[in-house]
Amino acid sequence: MHEWLPEVKRCAGGYNRIVVGGLEAGVGYQFCVRARNEHGWTGWSELSEIKETRGARPPSKVRVCKENHGRRGVVAADSSWIMVEWEPPADNKLGCPEEYELQVCNRNAGLEDVWETCSVVNCTGGEFGEPNVEDCRAFVTNLKACVNYVFRVRSCTARGWSVWSEISDEIATLGRF
Repeated sequence: MHEWLPEVKRCAGGYNRIVVGGLEAGVGYQFCVRARNEHGWTGWSELSEIKETRGARPPSKVRVCKENHGRRGVVAADSSWIMVEWEPPADNKLGCPEEYELQVCNRNAGLEDVWETCSVVNCTGGEFGEPNVEDCRAFVTNLKACVNYVFRVRSCTARGWSVWSEISDEIATLGRF
């Protein structure tokens, strides 16, 4: 299946290099080029070797943990902590995640988002090498009361780090009583 990206780039000074953005991690791509001058277009070049992008696929959007998994009286948020969860990457053909990095951003702090790493989760994996859902949870502490936070997560496989997940909806800590 061929999906051609309609790219027209002007080259100046004999530089024949281009950076193609927006590619999916862990996917192979082939490229071909052609040139245009005052006489018109040349024919297309032969297809390049398959070039595979590096990195893992991102996990799902972070959300508040809805289940207490048998722990009576445990809720998903309090005045100084939030329990969050996410789904592992949808496609594990690049290998199961070895770890996740979770970041938090205080949306009440100012105009520009400042992201801080709040947790690094080392993955144990399942019995048969599949992702373990227990690896996809974090207990985030040392938060301020009555503040809206957003989260994002990325995964690391043997191929490298994924891009960041979609940013979570705002999650508020409770007020102190």
